[in-house]
Amino acid sequence: MFTDLDLANMKVTNRKVIILTCTNGYDWKCPHSSQWNLTSRSYGCSDQNIYICLFDASESIGLKVVFTGKCGPLDLSREGFRYILTPDLNQVPCTASRYQPFTFTTNGNSQCVLSKSVCNASGQILANNGSSSTDISCRCDYRRNYDYIIPPKNPCSCKPAEEDCSCYIRKCEDDKVMIAGKYLCDVCTHAILALLINFKMLLALSLVYTFG
Repeated sequence: MFTDLDLANMKVTNRKVIILTCTNGYDWKCPHSSQWNLTSRSYGCSDQNIYICLFDASESIGLKVVFTGKCGPLDLSREGFRYILTPDLNQVPCTASRYQPFTFTTNGNSQCVLSKSVCNASGQILANNGSSSTDISCRCDYRRNYDYIIPPKNPCSCKPAEEDCSCYIRKCEDDKVMIAGKYLCDVCTHAILALLINFKMLLALSLVYTFG
């Protein structure tokens, strides 16, 4: 049931849902998958010509986002892709915030199935944006002394949908820092290099005084 505000922000005509604003668009753009069969019967669709509800690029202009529901073919797309109407069925990659690691079907789906994770917990930073068929990966920010609570399989690329990527601040000794990729406290390589340079300079000066 729509509220007065919902009705004010949308108009239903010829079985098209026209969203005039972006507010809560994903809440009511197409029927829930559990209501797909019921909607299909109300449209009079058959097994060969099922109910589909997809983003309609030919009707969407500017901020007006249109999803069209109609009887159409059961079709499958490859991983990382979805179908839209242009007005014919056309395969396009998933949007940047979603991904599809398996075959997309027009039966019961209007967008790529999975939402991408976010790396916004304390100490987390983005490691990889993923792709239209894979989720993003995160890592703990070693530059601020963050380490994993539970070490992942790959410390440079933790998968938040499969692993616990939680971080905590690890305290190192005064003369040590976190080492990239290893997440271990060790003497800073820059400090070691500086000591070597100073040693070579002192050695050169001693040679000058000795043989000069």
